[in-house]
Amino acid sequence: LTITTACSGGSSGAAASGCSGTCINLNGTTWTANFSYASGPCQGPSSETYTVSQTGCAGTLTQQSDSTQFHGCIAGSTVDWSGTFPYNSGTVSVTSAEFTVNNSGTSASGTFSFNYTGMLQCSGSATIAATKI
Repeated sequence: LTITTACSGGSSGAAASGCSGTCINLNGTTWTANFSYASGPCQGPSSETYTVSQTGCAGTLTQQSDSTQFHGCIAGSTVDWSGTFPYNSGTVSVTSAEFTVNNSGTSASGTFSFNYTGMLQCSGSATIAATKI
């Protein structure tokens, strides 16, 4: 399962649009994601827990700490998603993300890139290691 950003949607918008075709079912799964950030001024939380909800091939990742939602499309085993959320007196916009879930659906790894505007303005990236709980 590969997850990449590119679809309509985001945390402040409605559910993703244009989602159709055949897709895997991730509905109701919960994941703990651990993040390792590239060096630089843009750092974020070291971990977060997400729950996936899905209607047809439209999916939503809900961040459990603050209910921020990331909307996207699931096409086959590929999920496109995006989102913007408040963080540390500013705003984080996820600009690209890709991670792959193993065949048994129990773990995932990949990377994402983001921009932060707030106390400072910067861009950053991180690796993701996630486990289904």
